[in-house]
Amino acid sequence: MYGLTFKISFLTAQFRKHIIKLYWDTYLIPPPSAILGFVGAIMGVERRDLKEFAKKYNICTGAIILDYRGEGEEIATIIKYKGGKELIRTPKRSRFLYNPIYKFGIISSNRRIINMLKKRLDEWDFVFEVYGGSDYHFIDNIGDVRIGKYIETSKAFGYQVLDYVKRFIPQENGSIIKIDYLHNVAMGKILRYVFAYKALLETYKPKPAISDGEHVFYIHPSWSTLA
Repeated sequence: MYGLTFKISFLTAQFRKHIIKLYWDTYLIPPPSAILGFVGAIMGVERRDLKEFAKKYNICTGAIILDYRGEGEEIATIIKYKGGKELIRTPKRSRFLYNPIYKFGIISSNRRIINMLKKRLDEWDFVFEVYGGSDYHFIDNIGDVRIGKYIETSKAFGYQVLDYVKRFIPQENGSIIKIDYLHNVAMGKILRYVFAYKALLETYKPKPAISDGEHVFYIHPSWSTLA
């Protein structure tokens, strides 16, 4: 297995919880499918081909949130035009993250895929535009590309299935733990996950993770319901 990590910051970001329909909420950390979409955009993989791409090259993804300046909320009325008619929808509430900084991790069974991704990241040579979840949340910076190693561990950052977590280990003041529902592709159902900021998650048994010499965080199959 081959892997890499890189740091990425956004001016604002919103990684939508698709099980919530009446308003737009965001995960603290992008789920595996969102990171897969990000990788696909960099490498020129069309949205409709992402699932096959992830399965073919056995791609797993994960992330750790390094810092952020809080959450914001806005209410907007969306106006759309269809068939020459103006459609005004009910005002919708939307939550987003302000200045989040992440480290993304990608593992693949194919070395060529990882090498191609590294080259495009190093050169900022992206086939499609990349955003913080949608095309009105913009990237601030991308860098610090590192070679990552696949490991299995019972202590890592990031997010994990709640039932697998034995305890939370705060690393410094300001640690945040959030519990949200997320689709687990390995089990084919929606489960509760723990998303951690400045806290390690200790699991009952070792779980897949990526290590780059600076951080260790959990990775997950990425061919889920795509964002």
